[in-house]
Order: sequence, then structure tokens, then C-alpha cells
Amino acid sequence: MNTSRLVNRFVRLFALAFVALLPGAVFAHPGHDLTSMGPVHVLTSPYHIMVLAFGGAALWLVGSQVQRRLPARALSFAGACMMVGAVVLWGLSL
Repeated sequence: MNTSRLVNRFVRLFALAFVALLPGAVFAHPGHDLTSMGPVHVLTSPYHIMVLAFGGAALWLVGSQVQRRLPARALSFAGACMMVGAVVLWGLSL
């Protein structure tokens, strides 16, 4: 099997696993349901902001490995937006 095909298959499986596990990442820390504390907690909790930042970094990393231009740019842009959003939320929560 060609090395680039193997890498593409790995990236696709990683992206699929990431998307499949994303609903579980909504619970950034155990102890409460997402809706039990309200939206202010979700936007100011360091644990939730950290999950947003790591999710953005993962999308950006996957986007940098995709060979097709449009999906690569879309994933990288979405990841960068998530990371910028995490930084903004973290700055506002201080």
C-alpha cells in the first residue's frame, strides 16, 4: 500500500473517531450535565474552554494533514476559529 494512502486512511479514521467522540467531549469535566449550570458556566469554565482549545488544535492538525485544498482549508480555518474563540473566552473570563 502506498504511504500517502496509508496516511490518508489514518487521517480519515482519526477525523471520524474525533467526530464520533465529540458529543462526549461536551462534558468537559464530570459532576454535572451540560444544561444544569447554565450557559455562563459553559462560557467561563476553564475546563470547557480547554476542551474548545484542544478541539480546535485537533481540527487544525487534521486540516494540515489533508491533501485536498478545500477540506484542508476548511478544517484548518474551523480549528483556528475554535482556538481564537477559546483565547477570547479565556480572556473575558479573567
